Amino acid sequence: MLTLAAVAGLVIALLTGGTLKKLASADFRATEWLFAAFGLQILLHVSAASSWDVVSRFNGPLHVFSYVILLYALWRNLHIKGTVLTMSGSLLNGIVIAANGGKMPVSGSGLTKLGLDHLVSALESGTVATHRLINEATRLVFLSDIVPFPRPLPRPAMGSIGDILMMIGVFIMIQFLAKSQHSELSESTE
Repeated sequence: MLTLAAVAGLVIALLTGGTLKKLASADFRATEWLFAAFGLQILLHVSAASSWDVVSRFNGPLHVFSYVILLYALWRNLHIKGTVLTMSGSLLNGIVIAANGGKMPVSGSGLTKLGLDHLVSALESGTVATHRLINEATRLVFLSDIVPFPRPLPRPAMGSIGDILMMIGVFIMIQFLAKSQHSELSESTE
């Protein structure tokens, strides 16, 4: 869903006077940390799919650590409009993940209503590295993936309050970066 927000943000930015050149030359800091956070999450999914014992033993702590890295990268970019929302959503997701052993709790009934029973089965089997079904032991259920994102979205899914904040923040960030000049960014940090 974050990808959808980014694509929508880019399309609207381009239609309203933004350019790819401005986006590419924007003052986005700590990019390597952002890639490290996403790379670590990809590694978690790949390790779960391939049963790499070395990584899978540490899925929970590594998932939480990926959010620490992400929050650091976002903190370095507070000069960009929308970053506070993105960071707030990331923090909320990180909190609920940390409170639940390194996995984001997901509503099984919500997935079923969206016709995603295959995901319920995968979550029940424990083969998903970063998510688990909500149960009676789940902490902070209100921050979990309990918000349905149904069709007509290309990929229906369950999301969280944190996801919504992140999507809005990313949308705003892309709008700002695709339309800003370096001088505007510099002035906003002084």
